[in-house]
Amino acid sequence: MRGIALLLLALSACGQPAPRTRAPRSEQPAPDAPRAPDAPRASGPAVAGTLTFGAIADCQYADQPDRGARMFRRSPDKLREAVAAIDAARPAFTVHLGDFTDDRWESFDVVAPIYDSLDAPAHHVLGNHEYWVPDERKERVPGRMGIPQRYRDFSENGWRFVILDGNDVSLHAFAAGSDAQTSAREFRASHAPDGGDSCGALGFVQMLWLDTVLAEADAAGESAVVMCHFPLLPADGSALWNAGEVLAILRAHSSVKMYLAGHNHAGGYVEQHGIHFLTLQGMLDTEENAFAAITLTRGEIRVDGHGRVPDRTLAIR
Repeated sequence: MRGIALLLLALSACGQPAPRTRAPRSEQPAPDAPRAPDAPRASGPAVAGTLTFGAIADCQYADQPDRGARMFRRSPDKLREAVAAIDAARPAFTVHLGDFTDDRWESFDVVAPIYDSLDAPAHHVLGNHEYWVPDERKERVPGRMGIPQRYRDFSENGWRFVILDGNDVSLHAFAAGSDAQTSAREFRASHAPDGGDSCGALGFVQMLWLDTVLAEADAAGESAVVMCHFPLLPADGSALWNAGEVLAILRAHSSVKMYLAGHNHAGGYVEQHGIHFLTLQGMLDTEENAFAAITLTRGEIRVDGHGRVPDRTLAIR
């Protein structure tokens, strides 16, 4: 743990922007800071039980013509199909892994009611495309999506679920020419000169928070699933700009069993250091569909894929 803290302290010198931060649909702004991590809920070590949740990535709706493989106007019907199938699986919750809309503020009005019709709680991870709105509305995006904090965690049945915000340091989440955007350009130049414009990084405060939450999960005997829009592995142009630093935190905690992402619409899978890094195929660019019901047990992770998402059985070590 001391090594991770020293690493993060060194990163603080890089001048990362401070992080900005389910709220009413009245577009009320989300709080600036994440809540403190939940205290362990059991008097003794938790035991990870069986739990199913729904997962969707990159619905990315906009009322515009198809562009190549991107079939924007088909997303609402695909989302309705996914909601029906996921409800049938009776999950504990569902998570959309970012890029819920492609652009335009009014796009939320079309797909949000569909997603919110899920029987179980519906969570959002912030992607990059939600911020493709006028600069004066960027700070209102989390509140418009009903996101209480940009990064947060919750526990259920012996599992700790950690939702990250990879837009802490980014070019798209801040107004053009702002100090935060300028700082993000400098950060990318020093950390990921080949990183994509549409990617981002976790800020220093969020990484300290992540380390603390995972240490708490370790101590409670929980198993953890970490979720972010941007992948960590494979290391390519779709990954977080500071993927190496985030990976170092995950590897330091025995609780971490899975890292679940979107962004790369082709999907992907890597196992490293006993952690399953799964990137879900995007719903947007497919003639069929793409979503999954994921079942967690003490010994394995089962991915029941729909459409172009393949079934997988992943052993927990």
